[in-house]
Amino acid sequence: MRLHRFLGRKGRTTIPLPIRDHLELEPGDLLSFTLEDDAVVIRREKVCDKCIQDNVEDLEDFFDALNLEQQQKLVSYLAGKIMRRKGGVSHGRH
Repeated sequence: MRLHRFLGRKGRTTIPLPIRDHLELEPGDLLSFTLEDDAVVIRREKVCDKCIQDNVEDLEDFFDALNLEQQQKLVSYLAGKIMRRKGGVSHGRH
């Protein structure tokens, strides 16, 4: 399956719906991007209690690869997600 999308000014694009449906991607899924020659491979990463325990180093490597602004946005996003699950209120941008 080959589909095309334009890259926006901010470096954003949309994963086409047929691909999202085929891979059963959902909002909030963690995706990894790997550069292989002249192609980018996108994979959904599994995040669960056992996965986190088994792959803490992978998550630390992922976090460390982000710049400070990206790290802050990720922490803010995750804190808001936790607050919403607990029924609290989050004041961060998401």
